[in-house]
Amino acid sequence: MDSIIDPDNYRLKILGLPKVISGRYIEVPLTVFDEDEEEVGTITEWFDIRQPKKLIQFLAAIGQPHSETERFNVTPIRWRNAGCDVLVKLKEWQDEKGQTKQRNILLDFSSC
Repeated sequence: MDSIIDPDNYRLKILGLPKVISGRYIEVPLTVFDEDEEEVGTITEWFDIRQPKKLIQFLAAIGQPHSETERFNVTPIRWRNAGCDVLVKLKEWQDEKGQTKQRNILLDFSSC
């Protein structure tokens, strides 16, 4: 289960093996570290191959090849142990029952 991480800048590391789901989504398990290299939690990020803007920024940040014009040839196994810096935000909303829900949003991926 994902942790709720306080909004701030962090370092991410891909420790698990990313999975391609239905040929469209890439599920990436990430461990989040603070500036002192202390682990603060885990987040699973989903990238949509059909809307690749965020995926392209992520691939550039972890130093993986990508094309902005060609069809994706994704090899997530090469991503293992890669890392990058990221801005973590917190999104809150009310569900149908009026319960407050939260999840982290990852923005501004950049090289470590």
